[in-house]
Amino acid sequence: MITHQNPEDAASILTVLRHHTTDQGRLFFTCFLDEGIAAFEDRSPERNGGRCFYSPEFLARLVEGSGWRVVRRAPGDGPLIGDSFVCAAA
Repeated sequence: MITHQNPEDAASILTVLRHHTTDQGRLFFTCFLDEGIAAFEDRSPERNGGRCFYSPEFLARLVEGSGWRVVRRAPGDGPLIGDSFVCAAA
């Protein structure tokens, strides 16, 4: 889900999903990470959200600011599969 979202849309989606998930519920999503960027880059040729990359720190702030906390992370298998995240209510 976050793989194809700019930061504003990602934050909105994460917030909406938190409001519609019980405290015992979980959220799963994938995202491309790059530790070499400051925050966010859209690397699709058209700059239309086709390949969005986030710095780990920036993504953590988006997740936590939306009422979630990461409880599990698995590395991706690029170039097509981003890192996987499981989140719980913060």
